[in-house]
Amino acid sequence: MGLVNFESLNQIDTEETAEEWRQLPLPKIFEDLQGREPSIRVYILARGDVVELPFETYLQGVLGGEMPNNWPLEALKAQAIIARTFTMDFLLTRQSKYEGADISSDVTEAQAWNQDAVNESIIQAVEQTRGQVVAYGGTYAKTWYHAHSGGKTAFAREGFGTMGDEPNHIKVVDSQDSLDAPTEYRIWRAVFSKKEVQDACQQLGKNPGVIDHAEIVSRGPSGRATTLRIGRIDVEAARFRMKIGSKKMRSTLIDHMEVKKNGILIQGRGFGHGVGMSQWGALELAKQGYIAEEIIHYYFKNVNLVRLWH
Repeated sequence: MGLVNFESLNQIDTEETAEEWRQLPLPKIFEDLQGREPSIRVYILARGDVVELPFETYLQGVLGGEMPNNWPLEALKAQAIIARTFTMDFLLTRQSKYEGADISSDVTEAQAWNQDAVNESIIQAVEQTRGQVVAYGGTYAKTWYHAHSGGKTAFAREGFGTMGDEPNHIKVVDSQDSLDAPTEYRIWRAVFSKKEVQDACQQLGKNPGVIDHAEIVSRGPSGRATTLRIGRIDVEAARFRMKIGSKKMRSTLIDHMEVKKNGILIQGRGFGHGVGMSQWGALELAKQGYIAEEIIHYYFKNVNLVRLWH
């Protein structure tokens, strides 16, 4: 993969860029930001309480929870920018389910958080990208990320199922994810009992009847299954994955699916929804010499990197 050409983050402090950040919408809690780092209230799931942290300190913990701290600095920096953007978008468009908190460490709501994994590399990655976010169309880009792409990233509608308009900055790209990834991230196999399958379908409001048949009905541009036929019903593959268990059915990039005597066998590649930045792909790009902003532009199109505070 060759290097991509675009304006460097060295341009991030120009007058034009400074004006652009002023045009980005801010969450109500940050209305008096004025270029200064804010604090946020974080519900720490492991502790069961809310703590107020400087934004960048919170972000260090996110990196500790989301990416190995011994990875190359440029991969960590890309993750920092992506995670900071994800946080700003969350604060602008969503609300934590935990009382008194702006966001939480609950991965069903937001991002993982592990302060114990923070080391000098993570501190450096956060500090060197301080305040930087990904902007698109006058707001924060949807900077989704996942563990392993299985070789190709996906459009949002493939990775998440039914949704509104497809974000124009999301693209399908070949991703040479590192061969150092665990085997079960690259190629996986899972058998689900017929009861597990029945329960997952019923959670989607459907009754498959006798489960004597299973097949992939349709695929998206990345090759991911978008519709599955199980028994007598069709289900969205992405939603079915979440109901049956996303850690066992690791992706919708399915190579094989069949009914066995003891349940349904599914074989596939990759780990995660496949949308946006692949973390194991970012690792490989960093090893090839890509810098953080090049990694981001590899996975997202027509985006700008902007600094919100110093």
